[in-house]
Amino acid sequence: MDVTQPASGCKTSRRAWIITAGALATLAALYTGGWHVLAGRIEGRLLSALAGQDEKGLSVDCRNMKSGGFPFSLSLHCSSLTADDVKHGISTTLGASEARVSLLSPNSVHSNSKGPVEIRSSRGQLVGEWQALTSDVDFGLSGMQAVRVDATGLKANFTDPGKGSAVQARAERFSGFADGASGDLATGVTMEGAVLSRNGTELPLPPLRIDASLKVAEGGDLVGRFDRQALYGKRGEIERFAANLGEGRDIIVSGPFAVDEMGRISGKLQIEAKNVQSWLDAARQALPEADGIFQSAGSLIRSYTKGNPDLSIDLTLKRGKVLIAGFIPVGEIPPL
Repeated sequence: MDVTQPASGCKTSRRAWIITAGALATLAALYTGGWHVLAGRIEGRLLSALAGQDEKGLSVDCRNMKSGGFPFSLSLHCSSLTADDVKHGISTTLGASEARVSLLSPNSVHSNSKGPVEIRSSRGQLVGEWQALTSDVDFGLSGMQAVRVDATGLKANFTDPGKGSAVQARAERFSGFADGASGDLATGVTMEGAVLSRNGTELPLPPLRIDASLKVAEGGDLVGRFDRQALYGKRGEIERFAANLGEGRDIIVSGPFAVDEMGRISGKLQIEAKNVQSWLDAARQALPEADGIFQSAGSLIRSYTKGNPDLSIDLTLKRGKVLIAGFIPVGEIPPL
């Protein structure tokens, strides 16, 4: 009996191992099959969704679409993306792009894109390049809920065929977000090391840093919208717009605003500028053809500040018209 007991135990252990291995193999096969079925359905739905944009006057094409990401995520890869907005006369072409969804967080999509991007319209052509560009999109029950974009090594070139001129810009880093989860729209932008050029000649200005944050009441549904009428009939607040040119040159703008049904802006803005004369000197150097305008502006500002190097002023916006002290017109903002 002592001899047969170990043999019986080994058979039981081997049988348990075989059953466990078989169960794991079955689960793996079911998971693999389910993953491929799900990937096929998502790819099919995406193709249907892209085709459905035709009714809205938007034609979108994902070239050489491929799915991947097994086993813990789903990804879709396009060798290039093209979008033609017939309604607004805008055509966009983007290089290779990949979108990835984690099975543990199916409502969030992470994507990365390779440049260049080319946007063409009747107003001109914009070409952009970058070292790295990633984005994250969160979806809720009603659709797109939040977007975040991060990029490094940005370069952009805008050509205006009507004027025969070109403007170039580059930035070390760009980060932007839009979040409508609360029902209101919260959005912000940060850009570092921004440099401008005209017709290939760099403007004699140090790199610029921009930080901006803005809120739009009841604007949560604006996430993902890019048409110029998106803000019509909306109210909001510029929480902070700050531009820094180095050497103590700062401009900060804040205040509430409203946009009427014709795109005209009303509101009250507070503007604070540090070292104003240095800003004007930099602007005169960068745009010598507007030297007279900057000299006149400098005289007006010095009169207003009584020689103080800093400026603090409240502006009233009334249906596009810019007023100082609520009644002195100094300019006009065109409708959105």
